[in-house]
Amino acid sequence: MTHPNPRRTPWPASIWAVWLLPLLVGCATERPRTDEPLERHQVLTELAAGQLRLTCELSCAATWRLGRATLKGLYANQLWGELAIGVARVGYTSDLAYFYLGRAAEELGSPKAAETYYRLALAATSRCDGWLLNSCDGIRLPNEATAALARVAAK
Repeated sequence: MTHPNPRRTPWPASIWAVWLLPLLVGCATERPRTDEPLERHQVLTELAAGQLRLTCELSCAATWRLGRATLKGLYANQLWGELAIGVARVGYTSDLAYFYLGRAAEELGSPKAAETYYRLALAATSRCDGWLLNSCDGIRLPNEATAALARVAAK
């Protein structure tokens, strides 16, 4: 049996490159694993001081997407230190990432740092609730960040 459209050509290599390049670059730009106690300590110390910054944008987007389910699970299970380390490891700048850092800092007893991260979540240009796709994983941003900011400011 012959294919109904025998002249169909495969996608050009340039199309594949557009799809694969962000994934490959994203995998290459994530932070080193933070399994070492010293690295873990550094991330948690920066978190508590409000000094942890996420600096990776488009090149980390694919890595962020691939790790979202894990981060959502850490959030749901209230594993705040692991959540902060997971977010820092990817380093992706987004409202959801900074919200996660804010919640981790708040629950680990650093309300001033949490305030910083909630403000960064509200100011982030990369938003999980886009007009085409909602990837906020059940968190209502910016509403929850605004409420959290008011909560920690009152402490």
